[in-house]
Amino acid sequence: MKPRATTILIVLCVLMAGRAMGSDVGFDLEAHRGGRALLPENTLPAFANALSMGVDTLELDVGVTADGEVILSHERRLSPDLARGADGAYIAPPGTLS
Repeated sequence: MKPRATTILIVLCVLMAGRAMGSDVGFDLEAHRGGRALLPENTLPAFANALSMGVDTLELDVGVTADGEVILSHERRLSPDLARGADGAYIAPPGTLS
């Protein structure tokens, strides 16, 4: 059996065994960084979209900038390939806002 199929089978067996034993522990459906493959990660629209799809947990990373602003960002530097400034333009490398 292929490794992925084996993993899926094991997960399903564990979930079914929990139900059979009367466990009230459910499966936690999590949206990593707000469901980053669907909308820009760590944004309010991404979190709202994940919740509308039935996600139980929003996973996010919180940081504080040198000037005291609270931000949601997974990395210590923003990615110029992903992040945009307030004007909508992509930020300049190496990941700093201009």
